[in-house]
Amino acid sequence: MNDTIEYTGLEKRLRGFLKSKPWLLPFLVYVSRNPMGTISDVSRILGVRSSIVRRALWWLSKIGVVSVSREGDKRYYRVAEDAINLLNEITGNTRYYNRNYVLKINGEYIVVRVRRNRVIPYTIPASIVDTVERVLRNAPNQEFTLNDLVFSTNISPRLLVLALRVLKILDRVEKSKAGYMLKTRR
Repeated sequence: MNDTIEYTGLEKRLRGFLKSKPWLLPFLVYVSRNPMGTISDVSRILGVRSSIVRRALWWLSKIGVVSVSREGDKRYYRVAEDAINLLNEITGNTRYYNRNYVLKINGEYIVVRVRRNRVIPYTIPASIVDTVERVLRNAPNQEFTLNDLVFSTNISPRLLVLALRVLKILDRVEKSKAGYMLKTRR
């Protein structure tokens, strides 16, 4: 029995682009939730420079996720018909908080921070995020400083900060002045 997943051409291209160009994630979320928009619309809503939006929409049109139409001197970008379901699936699994986006895909988390002058992508293996969450879960109601977590997990501080950011966006961790702790489920 073959358990491998067969992807369509568009899905394969999109997953490949997300792997090689994870900074496109916020733009995918935007186009999936807004049926049509101009570069200035996207720029205003996401809060990034129009040159970044122009480049992102160019890439998305190149792989067939968005189509471009002209009305007068304006270009309108909309989701391509054959990409609607795929985008809904991918962006439905995307979480965001305070201009940070997270998507788990192929055993790793894609984390994208949106700033006015740039879009900053990171990737982190899901196993590292799971390890940090497990350490926090093993000591409920206890706050951990970053140094405590470095000692407990033997993971570098940079990766720990990224893993904690993922857990914060996924609403699993709380940060206080004293440190980090697993969120209690209500």
